[in-house]
Amino acid sequence: MSRTKIFLMLFLAVLIGSAGAVFLFQNWITTYHQQVTQPALSRDLRAARQTTQLLALQKLQVVSQQAHTTELTKAVGEQNKTNTQEVLNGLKDKAKATFAAVVDNDGKLLAAQGLKGMEAGAEWPNKDLLESTKKGKADKAFADMNGKSYILVAAPLVGIAKAPAKTKEGGDDDKDDAKDEDKPAPKRKAPAKSKAKKKKCKSGFIFACLKICVKRVKRKCVKRKRKCDCYRKRKPKKRSSLQLTNKTRYAQDAPDGDEEKKADPKPGPIGTLVYGYALDKDLAAGLKETIQTDIAFFNADGKFFGSSVSGGTLSALNSNISEKKSGFANLLKFDGQLIKVDIDGKPFALMSGSIKKLKAGMAVIRPLQPVSKLWQQQIIYLGGLALGVVLLALILLLPGASGAGKYVEEIEERVLELYQSGNLSAVFNESAPQPVGSLATSLNKFVVQLNQLREADAANWSDAATRQLEEALANYSQPVAVQTTPAPEAPAAEAPEAPAAPEAPAAPTAEDLILQDPAAHYAEVFARYLAAKEEVGEDTSRLKEDRFVEKLKKNAATYIERYDCRGVIFDVTVKDNKVILKPQLIPKE
Repeated sequence: MSRTKIFLMLFLAVLIGSAGAVFLFQNWITTYHQQVTQPALSRDLRAARQTTQLLALQKLQVVSQQAHTTELTKAVGEQNKTNTQEVLNGLKDKAKATFAAVVDNDGKLLAAQGLKGMEAGAEWPNKDLLESTKKGKADKAFADMNGKSYILVAAPLVGIAKAPAKTKEGGDDDKDDAKDEDKPAPKRKAPAKSKAKKKKCKSGFIFACLKICVKRVKRKCVKRKRKCDCYRKRKPKKRSSLQLTNKTRYAQDAPDGDEEKKADPKPGPIGTLVYGYALDKDLAAGLKETIQTDIAFFNADGKFFGSSVSGGTLSALNSNISEKKSGFANLLKFDGQLIKVDIDGKPFALMSGSIKKLKAGMAVIRPLQPVSKLWQQQIIYLGGLALGVVLLALILLLPGASGAGKYVEEIEERVLELYQSGNLSAVFNESAPQPVGSLATSLNKFVVQLNQLREADAANWSDAATRQLEEALANYSQPVAVQTTPAPEAPAAEAPEAPAAPEAPAAPTAEDLILQDPAAHYAEVFARYLAAKEEVGEDTSRLKEDRFVEKLKKNAATYIERYDCRGVIFDVTVKDNKVILKPQLIPKE
């Protein structure tokens, strides 16, 4: 196949591939947002919900700490609304809350800061939150109040509530009761004790009156009798201050009777501290710092009221959504679905999601790259690819652009010659341009390995005689050429002076005799080889003449082909008590 045809086929392949890529791009661009943008927005929406819950837990910790403020618990316990309002104002600013409120145990608003639309004494709308705080637990909730959505966190206020003052009702009866209360209570007379005649007791005894049980029923005393007599004194046990337990100490100081009733009451829940965080642009900005994506909150009507995006974009987004007559008027119905909108000529993708227990939701917003820019980028990529392929084809395939073509053809011819003739002396040009040079180097190494394998196969004799012959041949790397000397001419016979007769033909040389009858030479070599082996004392029982002669013929043929000679003469010599076969070449005339 010519280079021109190859170039044309490659160029057509590039054109067809580019056209196919354009077609695939058109199909891919239609589903680009669903396959690429939708999973990313789903992850962002899930992260926004989790971050909102995490934010609520953080605010819950804040309200739990500030619920133990001494000034607040004291003001609520004393039911001092003025002090409660002042303390709430400082706590609200410190917690960065939208509003702060205190609710009593009856569920009525006691005081509030930043909460519009509710006055003191109004019923608190979220009863579930108060039930948790009455049990001494802090809790969080999402609630809609006064047309807005809030994250509510609440913690119980623990203290001592002041008893309510008694109101005076009625007329003279109450006054008489008050006068009676001012009069001191009459003293009660103690019951008279019967005096027993006191005895005089000796030393170590004391006179005392005790009640002794005189009748028991099932180990229970049912009748006692007073008995006065002298009884032995008991020595008190010696106890150190360390052995005196706390219980004993406190028992000594414990109040009796009416004093226990007058002790201070135990502290308990006296109200609930509630913080509210509105879903507004400040909260959206905080979420954006965490998930690195714009957040927007919307109400049940699909109107955005808080977002981390700029004001102009937010108003344009509201107008764009409201213009959708059959589309996204109620974003809560499109929970988890991708919505594409154009705002001021720029494409955006948003995904909305509801918030539990709220009539509002949140949406994550991402700007999209215009389709025209994606199309331009695709065209640039395809054009660059096509241009690169064409330049590569010009470098590799055009005639004269590179000299690699002729070297490849040369290698092809030499390989065919090697295959047809079996001549392993071919050498490939390693200085050819790459990658042809590397190919030539590899082929040269391959030819060398083939030569080595052929020589190893020629030198591999199957029995002991062939192995010994191989050792003999191995000592001589190069055969010696035979110096052919013509046989001495016979002296010319004296003849009468007559016309000279024709000269007799020259006598044949020793090399000619061997070439004419190589079998006799091989038989003679075997006889001399056998005699030399016996002379040096080696075993000759395994030597066979037919195998020995066959191997000599193969070696002679190999030398004739390799060195281009007429024949080979084998000579037997002994060196260092070893029998050696020495080949000698007969060169051509």
